[in-house]
Amino acid sequence: AAIAEEEFEQLAQDVDAEPGALGPVASLGAMPLLHAARRTLDDAVPRSWAHGYCSVCGAWATLSEARGVERNRQYRCARCGSGWFAGWLRCPYCGNADHHRAAALVGDDQGARYRAETCEVCCGYVKTLTVLLPIKPGDIALADVDSVALDLAAITHGYHRPPSPGRITAVRVVADPPRA
Repeated sequence: AAIAEEEFEQLAQDVDAEPGALGPVASLGAMPLLHAARRTLDDAVPRSWAHGYCSVCGAWATLSEARGVERNRQYRCARCGSGWFAGWLRCPYCGNADHHRAAALVGDDQGARYRAETCEVCCGYVKTLTVLLPIKPGDIALADVDSVALDLAAITHGYHRPPSPGRITAVRVVADPPRA
């Protein structure tokens, strides 16, 4: 997650809220700030970013797009809307690029348009959606929910996504200084 969920779990206990409920709600609340950070940092992010986690907020890629006629693979982050080059047959979590240790789960109803690409090294998976144009940053979370059947299939077959972010990112929000 882009937000330190363990801190939210402690806060939930402190205010007698349901454990595990406050973190996801706070993550949704942080999305506008994270999208603003992406827009601000867009030109500063290296185009050669080669990690499975987002360069802006540190969250693991929510999904990947097989984009355009060429099917160029791009990771996408629902928390801040970022997108970056993914490369083919590379696991975002462990970096495995051996095609003999990778597979895919394909749904019957969506054909090959939606699939869960799996890694036999770390047992991770990432959903890949075939699209002509990039999904709009604000619509990535909706595409993630729309493809939840792939999550269920992957989990049923023993695959998972890492529970913690790929990188912890510390952020401090400060007000602009008064203008003279």
